[in-house]
Amino acid sequence: MKLKIRTHQVLTLLKEALPLLKEALPLLKEALPLLKKALALLKKALALLKKALPLLKEALPLMKEALPLHMKAVPLVKTLALLVRMGLLVLLLIVFPNG
Repeated sequence: MKLKIRTHQVLTLLKEALPLLKEALPLLKEALPLLKKALALLKKALALLKKALPLLKEALPLMKEALPLHMKAVPLVKTLALLVRMGLLVLLLIVFPNG
C-alpha cells in the first residue's frame, strides 16, 4: 500500500507546527545551558564514582571483618556506660551525702 501525501496536507501540518516551533525555540535556548551544566555535573559524578569503586571494593572485606567485632563490642560498651553512670552516681553520693 502506497502512502499518498498531498502537498496541501503537508502545508497545513507545517502551518500548524510553525507556531509551536516558534514557542519552543526560546525554551530550548534557555534549556541548553542548563543541560550543558547538568552534563558537566554528571561527568564529575561519574569520575568520582570511578574513583570510589576501588575504595568500596577494598572496604567491603574490612567491613565484613569488622561487623562481628562491632556486634561483640556493643554490649560491652553499653555495660561500660552503665558502670560509668553508676560510678558517677556513687561518686556524687560520696561527695554530696545529704543531697
